[in-house]
This record gives sequence, C-alpha cells and structure tokens, in this order.
Amino acid sequence: MAPQVDSEQWAKPRVLISGAGIGGLTLALILEQAGYEYEVFERASKIKPLGAAMSFSHNVAPAMIQLGIYDEFLQISKTMESLDLFQERSQGATMQDISDDSQPQPTQGDAASGVVPLTTVHFAQMTAMTGYPIRIFPRPKFFDLLLSRLPAHKIHLGKKIVDVTQDSREDGVDGVTIHCADETTYSGDILVGADGAYSAVRRSIYKQAATDEKLPAQDLENLNLGYVTMVGTTDPLDQELFPEVKENACLHFRTVGENKPHTWSTFTVPDNRIAWSINAQVDSSQDPTVLRTKEWGDDSTDVMIEGVRTFPIPAGREGLGGKKTMGDLIDKTPRDNISKVFLEEKLFETWSYGRVVLVGDACHKLLPALGQGAVNAFEDAVILANCIYDLRSTSRTDVQAAFQEYRDQRYPHAKFQYQSSKSVAKVIQGQTWFESLWRKFTLTFFPKRFEREQNSRGLDYMPQVAFLPQVPARGTVPLLPQVPSKRFLHTQATNK
Repeated sequence: MAPQVDSEQWAKPRVLISGAGIGGLTLALILEQAGYEYEVFERASKIKPLGAAMSFSHNVAPAMIQLGIYDEFLQISKTMESLDLFQERSQGATMQDISDDSQPQPTQGDAASGVVPLTTVHFAQMTAMTGYPIRIFPRPKFFDLLLSRLPAHKIHLGKKIVDVTQDSREDGVDGVTIHCADETTYSGDILVGADGAYSAVRRSIYKQAATDEKLPAQDLENLNLGYVTMVGTTDPLDQELFPEVKENACLHFRTVGENKPHTWSTFTVPDNRIAWSINAQVDSSQDPTVLRTKEWGDDSTDVMIEGVRTFPIPAGREGLGGKKTMGDLIDKTPRDNISKVFLEEKLFETWSYGRVVLVGDACHKLLPALGQGAVNAFEDAVILANCIYDLRSTSRTDVQAAFQEYRDQRYPHAKFQYQSSKSVAKVIQGQTWFESLWRKFTLTFFPKRFEREQNSRGLDYMPQVAFLPQVPARGTVPLLPQVPSKRFLHTQATNK
C-alpha cells in the first residue's frame, strides 16, 4: 500500500483495529471524528460485554467531553463518593474494629450481619483537586454508548484473526494484512491490537519479533495469575429489600473473607441494580496452566456459585428470609450476565512491531483494585490517535516512529498504574498471611495516610485529543503538560 499524504502533507492512514473493547472502540470513535479510514474486527459473533461495574476517573473525563459523550455517560453512571471496606466475622467471634476512631465509619454492616467495618476511603479531596468525580457504570451500557456513535458497517463481527503478515519493499509500497479464520483478508497501513490480555495480534508479532531476535525475554513469560473472579449485574431490585439502590451516589462495599481466600464487592448502579464481583486468590504454589484448565467452563462457574452463596454482604434489609448474602444477588442475576474470568497482570515491554501496535490489556494487564484497566485503555486510544494524527506519511519509517512516540508517552503512566494497582490489591483484597498483616497494620495505624494516597494518584494526567478543542482544567491541581501536536503547531504557524 503506497504512502499517502493529504494536501497539507499530513498522512491519513487506513487503520485496522482488532478488538471491539474499550480501547478499540474509543480509538474508532476518535478516528471517526478525524475522518480517517478504519475498520474494527471482533472475533465474537455478537458484542456481549460481560462483567460487573467499571469505573472512570478524572483521567479520561476531558477527552470524553471532547468526543461529545460525557453528558450521556453521566446518565448511565453514578458518582462513587467513598469505598467502605469490611471484614467478614464469624457468628460469635470477637474482633476489634481496627478503624481509627476519628475517621468516619461505614454506616452499613455489624456483627449480626456477619461483617464488621474496617475503614472508609472518601474521594472528596480527589474530586475537588481534579474537578471530576469517580463514576461507576455497568459495562454493557458504556459499550452501547460507544457503539451508538459508530457506523455499524465499520464493525465486523465473527472475525477471528489467525495470522498477521507485513510486507516490506524498498520502494515503500508495503502494508499489513490480517488473515481471518473464515479465509477473508484485510489490508491497511496500521494494525492496532486491542484484543485483550490473550491478544492474537500480540502473539503473532511476538512470534515474528522472536524469530528476528528482537523480543525481550520477559515478553515471552506468561501473565501472572492472581485471582479467579466471578462477576455479574442483577436485574432491577426491590427498593424495600435493597434500599441502597435508591441512593443517587454509588455505594461501594468490599468485604474481606475470614479464613478463606475470597473478597467480594458490591456496587449500586443505575436502574436499581447492583453489580457484584467475587475474587478467589490463587495459591502461588498452584500451576497456573492446570488451574486455567480446571477453573474454566460453565460447570466450574456453577461450582463457584454454590461455594460463595452464604457470603454475607453489608447491603440490603434483613427480614423476609434473614440476612442478605451473595446468594441473594446471584439469584437476581440472569445466568447469561454471570461470567468467570482470571485476574492476571503483566506489563509488556514490546508495544509495537513494524506496522502493528498494541493498546489496553494487550500491552499492560492491570489488576482491577484501582479500576484503572479501562481508564488506561482509553488513555492509550487518545495518545495513539494523536500520534497517528501527526503522521507525515504512511511509510514504515514514519509509522514506526509514531508508535515509538506513543509508547514513550504512555509507558511511564501505565507502569505507575500497574505498580499502584498491585500495591493497593495487597491491602484491600490480599489474603496471604503477610497481606492480611499488612492490611491490619495499614488500616490500624495509617488509615488517613491510606486515604490520602488513594486521593492523590495520577491527579495531573488528563490526556486530550490533539485535533479537538481543548477542555480547560476544572480543579485545583496543575495539569501535566501534554506533548504538543506537530501537526497542530504546523497549522498554527501556517495560519499566522
């Protein structure tokens, strides 16, 4: 495919996007508004975003405003003002409330309900400093919002990529081609692998990079398996039995299990629903390969459901059956809305090869303790789009330089959130003896410090789309300067 430039000597490449997740669809929306040629290829025959609640913080709010989706996003989400952390307590056991007496305590939960409060983390400081609250939303609703802004004919379903080939010739006529299981092929100037933690695109380019002896050894290692997780979202609930769903704000309760490897969470979301998740920490001595085989499929999900039914939750009104448990929420969740996944982590070093680049979980898989997975995928899409926007030509050299600029801008922030997510996970859901001890030490002696840390992570980073009107800062924190767009600076100089 010959290099192309427009009348202003700026390229408009044809972009192939593998994966219709948050990163892929966000990039598609930006390219749509930029007038670029693109197509999205999703291996599933139907886009069915499984999962519980997701969260977006201040980091992506300005870009959402730029893209014209923030107001609708507010309609499908709730503000999360605090996180209430609880400890399961067996009937008749004694356990001192380890929270600082000077700290506001969770209003739900007591010994009779099987849980006792540990601490409450408030996010008012973060909201004041950034100008944006944390918003919790059901995953399917946000996908519906993104899909509503994209032409249906540009999204191809049932396209499982089995191979990726790249051509390179001295005359610059080259490109990248995807080969699908249905024997169809598609070619373009750029391929974006937004196809998740088990990315077929990443696997293909890593194979080629390894053959060329250009792949770091750590990129060949498996993802680190931390938790087996089951998630779901209920149908609308009876407000009399679950009065917390009436609250305008999201009530987020997280419970740490007693003498078990589990933690479980609930989030109130719009339409009188509760999104929930249950994490089972994996024993580090277990073989991840064997575990992945054993813990997959509908039967294993049913087994996990039966094993967690009696877990107490600090939600709902007692009576008409007694104390509320996870089983009450599971029974009100359609079976098709329950999914079981592995929570793994890995920060890859190689983010691109030739004309292929990775975004989201394909290049950095984060634990969800801070809710940063979707945020980072969104940020990847914004920065990658900016780098594509600055392309002078679609030559391999220029494309590779754009990909390197994208990684240079994004890698430090992704690494910071990767490390932060791992650290916070140890406190709020870790179940090894050391993690349990560290949680008790942290929340007993330094609860305010822990809260301050949660209110101060990455406050100054809010990347915006280069070619759209910039959104001014709303909070009190000075924003991290964004790398200026070469094309934007050129246009300004030309218009003077």
